[in-house]
Amino acid sequence: MAHRTTIFELLGGVGMLGGDLFAILSLTGSILLLLITLLSRRTGRRSMRAPEQIAMWSFGGLLFGIVCVGSIIVAGMPVTRIGFLFGLSLPITITLLLLSAALLAVRTYLRRRP
Repeated sequence: MAHRTTIFELLGGVGMLGGDLFAILSLTGSILLLLITLLSRRTGRRSMRAPEQIAMWSFGGLLFGIVCVGSIIVAGMPVTRIGFLFGLSLPITITLLLLSAALLAVRTYLRRRP
């Protein structure tokens, strides 16, 4: 009987190919969004908004990164390096995604605070 590929193995393969790029884009976008928020608070301009493209990098990279890394873990795929661009290890990729999520949480807290 032939082996049937599960959705977790498919998404894990995508994550092994581009997981580092997802994490780097998410972290870069989160840092830029936080800096824009801090600058707008410092200058007193509440209407200063971040470009939508940066927010899409941050949220999209975080979402796809978490889904793909989660799929790698659930599928039990043997991983030495993730991604073709930087070749990060799995713990470093997870750390970058968690750092990106934490920066987005800080940004959201600062934007909601008067």
